Amino acid sequence: MVKGKLINDGGEGYIYEVPGSPHLLVKEFKEADSSGSPIVTEELVKKLKYMCDNPPEALVARGEVAWPSELIYDEAGKLKGFYMPRLDFHEHINRAYSYVHPLHDEEGYKLVPSINSKISIAINLCSAINELHRKGYVVGDLNHHNIGVNYNTGKICIMDCDSFHITDNFGIIYRTNVIMAGYLAPEIIDHCKVERAVGRPHTLDVVRLPTFTKESDLFCLAVHIFKLLMNGVDPFRGIKSDAIGSTASPFLGNEAIERDSYVFKPGNKPSALFCPPAESLPPEILSLFNRVFIDGRFNPGYRPGIENWYHVLSNVLHNHLTQCFSNPKHQYYYGLKKCPYCEADIRYDPGSEPHGSPDPPEPPVKTSRLKRILLPIGITILALTLFIILYNLPPIPLTPGTSPDPQPSQPTTQIIETPHTIVQPESITITLNNEYISEMELDMYERLTLHAYIDPINTDAEIIWENSNPSILHIIVQENGREAIIRGVGTGGAAITVKANNVKKVIGINVVTAITPREFIISNSDTHLLSESEIMHLSNAELVIARNEIYARHGMIFGSKALSEWFEAQSWYIPIYAMADFDYNRLSDIENKNVGTLLSLRNKRNNGEHPYTGTGAYDVFFFQTFWDSSSRYIHEYEIADMSTALETALHEIYARNGRIFNNPRWREYYKSFTWYEQQIPDHLWNDNILNSFELANVELLRHFIAMHPNLETEY
Repeated sequence: MVKGKLINDGGEGYIYEVPGSPHLLVKEFKEADSSGSPIVTEELVKKLKYMCDNPPEALVARGEVAWPSELIYDEAGKLKGFYMPRLDFHEHINRAYSYVHPLHDEEGYKLVPSINSKISIAINLCSAINELHRKGYVVGDLNHHNIGVNYNTGKICIMDCDSFHITDNFGIIYRTNVIMAGYLAPEIIDHCKVERAVGRPHTLDVVRLPTFTKESDLFCLAVHIFKLLMNGVDPFRGIKSDAIGSTASPFLGNEAIERDSYVFKPGNKPSALFCPPAESLPPEILSLFNRVFIDGRFNPGYRPGIENWYHVLSNVLHNHLTQCFSNPKHQYYYGLKKCPYCEADIRYDPGSEPHGSPDPPEPPVKTSRLKRILLPIGITILALTLFIILYNLPPIPLTPGTSPDPQPSQPTTQIIETPHTIVQPESITITLNNEYISEMELDMYERLTLHAYIDPINTDAEIIWENSNPSILHIIVQENGREAIIRGVGTGGAAITVKANNVKKVIGINVVTAITPREFIISNSDTHLLSESEIMHLSNAELVIARNEIYARHGMIFGSKALSEWFEAQSWYIPIYAMADFDYNRLSDIENKNVGTLLSLRNKRNNGEHPYTGTGAYDVFFFQTFWDSSSRYIHEYEIADMSTALETALHEIYARNGRIFNNPRWREYYKSFTWYEQQIPDHLWNDNILNSFELANVELLRHFIAMHPNLETEY
């Protein structure tokens, strides 16, 4: 390990320059952390090896991520550290959004980015996180110390990558063990709280998975965007609306998140006087913040996707900002009469004038009639010229001695195609397909949101959402008419016709890809007595899920891996009672009858009655022990405690490849699934049809089945 000047002394190791290599840094791990536990573990070594083999190439090429590039070992073969690229940035992102009053610290204010630049920083942060998510990585601890900003270009730099929450190609998870206070998503706080209440391990390094997800990254992303637009105010530094003065919030960090101190929550207000009001934000952006911090508090799937943030921020940056005449660093939403950032400065210090405020007007003087006519015209032309010049000025460079990028307000990267822009037509058709979301997401999830942007925004505007594809079950139009929730999207996409009346133009249609898993198959099965006709549209998998969600409401812990994973993904589910200890008397009379109705229809279908004719999208994932065993290796630890499920795991590999079983048990079992296609008679079957993953998994499963004499392998 070649070490130069010490750059940083962190909790897990030291960062050094590399002599002779100005574009490299080296991280040397410490022997132990503050608690005495060793830093370098077998898990860390595997994690870093996987990262070196699977870098996010685009971000590495652009110099936006401090990704491990080469591991370093001592003579005994022990991991000592790794090399990584040295990133070009000026400050951590919190310096970009920290509030500075223009008259209280004039030198410090020179380093404050303009609002244009802050929005560009937000757009580029979306781009970087999107690329990491596209590669399958979850950041986890997405705090401000792990994000750097180049003020000249707006480029984002992501650091501390070895702390990422990573799932490798074999499904092994390498955890994010810690996170800075103020960035822990509420669902993780609640999860740890429940685990603690039932006496299970509850710290992030040992609590039951899942913990960090792409949705928890979306929470942190929104926190940073909020701070960039709101003068550095934390979104959870709220106080009660009747509180007086710029008082400190009674709750800070994760406690403020847990207590739901969102500043724009009804009944709350910002604790800082320099925070612009909610009305200062473009409606589209305020809507996204509320969906993260209000709607998405208990259902992370409601949080807007990165693409949504990217589109809305780009649209606002290029189309919806006007230049403040008092302060060249202030740009604000064109629907406002006054600059909210200047008003925030005055509110913070009532005795100060806005930075650069023009002098009071001179007393009127008598002029000739011709002058009285020409003077207003000349002033109007001058004002328009000044507006155009100021509006098109690039943000002021924030590093002395450097030149601004020719177009610093433009994002340095693009992640999504330009939103659909319609200049004149009053109706358009947009198709949901793999351009926006994958087929697997369409199959696994069920909620999409579309948002129509119109100009001008007026109360007479009418947006009509029409269902032009029967694969969509229904469309729920929100109160404002411009947002629609699409439920029950089927495989192959779905067409939506959007008509706009009483508007000059439709600026665009955004597709929100923050798709949430279905919370309930039947949300009222605990209070409403079901009839068979009401559930006939459900697939075989949905019948099973709907029946077991009745038990899940009462805290049953399921023996089935598929059921456990399904319900543990639901925000309302709290596992309390093992199946052997579950008291079935907890069920009401209605619930017991509904269990019988759901089970009856499932049995009828097994006997060939009322066959299901839909796509059965959930079946392919839900009714297989390992639905992905054709694309990954099964590990011994995953099946060590299985018995009868071993048989199903083996036979589903053959069924997936169209084998027609001689054994009537398996033949009739798989015939009930819509995904099973009988293609190859048993006497013509050859295992060479299987791919390398399947062959390895078949061999492993046969080995474990042989350890259970009571199990059968007859096909």
